[in-house]
Amino acid sequence: MTRVMIVDDELEMSRLLKMLLEMEGFTVATSPTGKGALEKAALEAPDVFMVDYHLHDMSGEDLIRKLRADPALASVPIVVASGRDVEPEVKRAGATDFMLKPFEPDALIETLKRLAADAAVSAAPAQVEAAPAAEVKTEPQPTAPAEAASVSEVPPAPSPVQPISDLTAPAPSGMAAPTEPLVPPPPSTSKG
Repeated sequence: MTRVMIVDDELEMSRLLKMLLEMEGFTVATSPTGKGALEKAALEAPDVFMVDYHLHDMSGEDLIRKLRADPALASVPIVVASGRDVEPEVKRAGATDFMLKPFEPDALIETLKRLAADAAVSAAPAQVEAAPAAEVKTEPQPTAPAEAASVSEVPPAPSPVQPISDLTAPAPSGMAAPTEPLVPPPPSTSKG
């Protein structure tokens, strides 16, 4: 289940977004301040942040920079929402995506799901690399000198596929041979 942290000082907006996202299967935590979000994020371990650009205690850009500076949160996707188009500013600060208010609920849900899925895929190789490789030990098998043949001395195995030229060859014993070739002859190109 995707965990989203909504950081918005408009309590009614937070409540509505939380209700919408929970109806879609998200687990949602909220914070009305940037400072509170930083404290809660350590406990909640969100998969995605949804941040309002204008907060009472700090700007959205400041919160983004602080989140990116925390090694445990640096790779968590951040979506910033604002009634003003501040996309270039928030992207420079480290936001993953930007949504201009008002936005469609379906667009928000799709964005959050996509970012959470992308983050999960990005994290997967790091988890695989971190796992120690299992050491496999094999015991050498003794071979008699007479039995050890080089690869060049081993005759090739007979092919179970007949070449095209053999398609009219006699049938195996007990089967009637075809009276005509299995492959029709090519059409005649001479004009007569």
